[in-house]
Amino acid sequence: LEAAWPLQFLRLGLLGGGGGAGGGGSLYGATDVESQPLQIRGLSKAWSLVASASQSTSSPAVNNTIRLVFMSDVPLTANPVTLVYVTGFSGALATDGALAIQDENNQPHGAFTASWRSSLRQLVLTVTPQDTAPGRNYTVQLTVTNPSVPQGSASLTIESSGGVVIQRSAVASAAGASAPLLVDGPRLAGLSIRRSNSNKAYPGAQDFLVFTFMPTARLLPQAGQRAVGGAAGLGGGGWGARGRDAGKPAGSRGGGGPKPRNPKQRGA
Repeated sequence: LEAAWPLQFLRLGLLGGGGGAGGGGSLYGATDVESQPLQIRGLSKAWSLVASASQSTSSPAVNNTIRLVFMSDVPLTANPVTLVYVTGFSGALATDGALAIQDENNQPHGAFTASWRSSLRQLVLTVTPQDTAPGRNYTVQLTVTNPSVPQGSASLTIESSGGVVIQRSAVASAAGASAPLLVDGPRLAGLSIRRSNSNKAYPGAQDFLVFTFMPTARLLPQAGQRAVGGAAGLGGGGWGARGRDAGKPAGSRGGGGPKPRNPKQRGA
């Protein structure tokens, strides 16, 4: 008889309070079998979380907005509280603790609050102030910083615990450069070329060409070395000697300054 008391109290904790979502602190959809020893809530239910994820940029070392869309086939309860865990943000950087999130209209989210766990690369969503609606898509947008080195896209998972327990499942990834936390290798973006003086557009005139570009990674100076860039297709032109490139062959002109250039900073 003494051994039966703890199980009886557990049964009351699961089923008490009138049943139903958020009713008096009871667990949503709890049944008598869930009071059995070591019964894992969620395995006996065919509940699911279906989610997909995308990103705003694949450039290294810049702010990146991750867009997560998910739905559940049951209400996620606010009382008792349900926590949604999205794990696997490989390489993403954010500050531990409370994290600002937006809805699909870029407004502060009204259905969840969020926190970030750097050690686990994990987003934790708390259902508040009321239960979610089953079958409805919820959009959560968060901003992280991409890693500074190239990497493949992240393999995210989603699960919930607390009031409603739903076992872990994979998050579908967007294709191509929109795949979450896919980071491209360094490249020169936004390349353009122009002449400095349109009045020199006649045969035999000496002209000066301006190249504009945007590196997607930091260009770090090395002692005794230079960053070298080349441009092909300049048919018919003859290189003149000007400035610090005087006397150098065409293929070696260009160069890096004494300071590293940050990503997204245009250079000419």
